[in-house]
Parts: sequence; C-alpha cells; structure tokens
Amino acid sequence: MGVKLYKTYNLSKNKIENICKLKSSFWKFSITQQKNWFKKNIANNDLHFCYETRRKILGYNSLRKKKFLYKKKKINYFLFDTFIIKKKFRNQGISKKIMNKNLSFLKKNEKIGILQCEIKHIKFYKKLGWILLQNNKSIRIKVRRKMKIMFVNFSLINFVN
Repeated sequence: MGVKLYKTYNLSKNKIENICKLKSSFWKFSITQQKNWFKKNIANNDLHFCYETRRKILGYNSLRKKKFLYKKKKINYFLFDTFIIKKKFRNQGISKKIMNKNLSFLKKNEKIGILQCEIKHIKFYKKLGWILLQNNKSIRIKVRRKMKIMFVNFSLINFVN
C-alpha cells in the first residue's frame, strides 16, 4: 500500500473505472457520468495520486494544470481536485499521506497549488498546510458558488500582495 503518482496517459481503463467508482460512492453521479466528466475535464498530462492496495483504490485526488490571470499575466498553477477517501478507510491517515505526496510534488517542482472548498473544510486543509486566500481581487479564477479558495505557493511568484 502507498500513494502512487500517475499521469492520465498512464492510467489503464480499469484504474479509471476504479477512480470513477470511488468518486461515485461519494458524489451522487453514476459511474457513467463520472467517466464522462473524466473524459471531458481531465487532460493527458494531469496528475493522479492514488492510495491503493494491490487491486483497490482507497484514496484519490488529481492535480490539474490550469492558468489564472494576475495583473494581466497568465500564471500556471495546479488545481487540487477531487480529493476522496473510501468511507470505511477514513481517519486512518490516508488523506495526510496523499496530501504530503501532493505538497512534496508541488514543492519539488516550485509550483502553485490551488483548491476550492466549502467553509466547513477550511480547518482540515489548514492543518495540512494550505492557506486561505483572502478576497484577492487581482486573481481571476472561476469559483463555484459558496466555495473558498486556498493555496500553497512554492513558486517565486508573489500573487497575494
């Protein structure tokens, strides 16, 4: 067991199926709808962090390459997306292992990570090293309704001044 990192083009159909099954167990969309979302929204070079046993994925998240506008410049970042742990394996440290792998990747590659979360999850992400972005109007990111933006910044770009 452990966290493995994949690029989309290295994921087998079976692994994508298992990811979609895991997502479907939490979000109220069918496996077919999850597969359609995956095809539409996941790019070939996006990253996938899977906590897995020999045959099952117990935890998952993706880092998707994106850009935001800051002072009329396009800034590259990774969108931390779809963070889920299989229900009966929660509170066993799996989320921390996946998060540490994400943060290690971002730090090693000097990248910015951004996530959107509900207010009730801010404390959880803060414990894992994320910072709440306080209403910075100079950053242009499409935010879902009632969501907050959190970030980690291992790049040399200061976008929160």
